[in-house]
Amino acid sequence: MTGKQVKQDVVEGEKWLRKASQAGDSWSMMELGYRLLVGDGLRQDAVEGEMWLRRSAEAEYPEAMRILGYRLLEGDGLQRNEAEGKRWIQRAAEKEEPIAMRILGYRLLHGVGYERDQEQGEYWLRKAVEAGEVVAMREWGMALIEGTVLRQDVISGERWLTKAAEAGDEFAMAHLAYKKLTGKQLQQDMIGGKNGSGKRRKRVKNGR
Repeated sequence: MTGKQVKQDVVEGEKWLRKASQAGDSWSMMELGYRLLVGDGLRQDAVEGEMWLRRSAEAEYPEAMRILGYRLLEGDGLQRNEAEGKRWIQRAAEKEEPIAMRILGYRLLHGVGYERDQEQGEYWLRKAVEAGEVVAMREWGMALIEGTVLRQDVISGERWLTKAAEAGDEFAMAHLAYKKLTGKQLQQDMIGGKNGSGKRRKRVKNGR
């Protein structure tokens, strides 16, 4: 059984997205804000986009908190404000938003934009892994294999990399292929792999 194809109508879609946002629907406010902020399917308007994204985040919508936090942290489409960005990432992680937990955990564990905190970094990255966040699985596996920020456990690390690869993570697939072919470990920068900090990921995989 297949779903019926729906004819695309951007004008009509924007009309209903705005109505839902004005009615206070948190997902709609986030979606409208994001699309306006980056010009995805709608005319770009960063000011209005930030307004709707903030409304969604202030309504305690975890994904909006993470998107807002990440973009403030990186200065990506919004004026950079690291302190506020970190607060929103933290709040999203505390609501168990998987990507926020991964971003926070990775950055704390590796000291990327944060003061390095082994205990908290490991805690949040592990929480993201347990929530099934695929990039977190890969980063956890790599950290176990490398043994620099986590106690080395190659067998467990390979197991998590395999889980990430089976879930569709390209770098995990490449790592396993390289290891099987050569018996060596593949480093992320050898293929331009994206790390767990949130950088170079688009939309849902990155912080949007």
